[in-house]
Amino acid sequence: MPKELIYNPNILEGAVPDYEIVEHVAVGWTPKLDVRIGIAFAREGVTIPGVEERVPSVWMDINRTGINNLIHTLRKARDAAYGRDA
Repeated sequence: MPKELIYNPNILEGAVPDYEIVEHVAVGWTPKLDVRIGIAFAREGVTIPGVEERVPSVWMDINRTGINNLIHTLRKARDAAYGRDA
């Protein structure tokens, strides 16, 4: 399964504030079957709000409609925060 990782910029700089628990977001896929999104945590055993057990990562499957909605939402957020690309 191919996979791309998007790291938290603070992790790459070596300074992680206590309130930040995400190390990276992973996107994995198979050519014809599925796409999965995962979130890996910066510190082993971080407690996630609403989750009883301590886990190093969580994953979800996402379909084509969900991917399109995520892309749309991320572009909207990016443009609102940083302005539109030229």
